[in-house]
Amino acid sequence: MIKLKKLIAAFLSVTMCFTLASASASAAVTGELTGPIYDMLDTSPITTRGANRPTQFYNLGGNNRYTATFYDLSADRGVYTNYYFATGTGSIYVKMSLERAGTTQQTDRKLTIHLYQKNTALEVGREIDSRTVSFSTASTTRWAIFNNLDPNKFYFILFENVSSNSYLSNKAISCQAIVDDYQPS
Repeated sequence: MIKLKKLIAAFLSVTMCFTLASASASAAVTGELTGPIYDMLDTSPITTRGANRPTQFYNLGGNNRYTATFYDLSADRGVYTNYYFATGTGSIYVKMSLERAGTTQQTDRKLTIHLYQKNTALEVGREIDSRTVSFSTASTTRWAIFNNLDPNKFYFILFENVSSNSYLSNKAISCQAIVDDYQPS
């Protein structure tokens, strides 16, 4: 009876491994941002969890700023801000505290910050600019600055890990990003 239980447990383990491998292989073939979108965790009431483009507004004016924190964002994966923003200053500053995750090897990681513009609150939006930052140290701070923006339009961000996703590279990125229309200190 015990041998039968071990045999069934082994069979279920092998089946689960094949299921996971085939799901990740099919996602890699499409070239789209599919697969798990990692929850963005933050202690403030505003968090980023965006598998989809945002449909809610957050005002960056005054002393308001938006903090997005994500953990272990794998290569070829991305997350949107949960909100779209307006800028009274014509600029959006993104200050990122980046950490390497996954493998601890000192290898390059790249994060592209895509800026999308919406003419109206109901519009889907289109990409108008992007910045790519790279780093190889355990942790660092990088900036993405977008200027000459229209204060009468709305903006949101997609953070995309564009590091190599070669076999066993595991170049995940963790980040805390502050989005503001004034340059944070």
